Amino acid sequence: MTEIKEKSSSENCFELYVTDACHLCDEALDLLNDLHQQMLALADEANFTVPDTGIFSIQKKEITENESLFEAYGKRIPVLIFVPTGEELAWPFDIQQAYSFIFPKLRFA
Repeated sequence: MTEIKEKSSSENCFELYVTDACHLCDEALDLLNDLHQQMLALADEANFTVPDTGIFSIQKKEITENESLFEAYGKRIPVLIFVPTGEELAWPFDIQQAYSFIFPKLRFA
């Protein structure tokens, strides 16, 4: 399985706020990887050229390393953040909710 490429700066970059040993965070990342794979397959079927970086990137952000993030998100993780605007999608979310959150934000040159 190809995983979402982790990259820190991208127009199509999202952060997943997590903590170590968080099984819900692992579930969220697996769900996002599944979504990315489905979107790659659809892009291939439609002969849509996908950038080398993938359709979108996810950067895991450990919130225990930042006290203010831990206070704000400690009880809500995992939380998916769209980096350019700060919009959030909090757990629990399913693949359709993740798609509805991610897809409208994607930009391709």
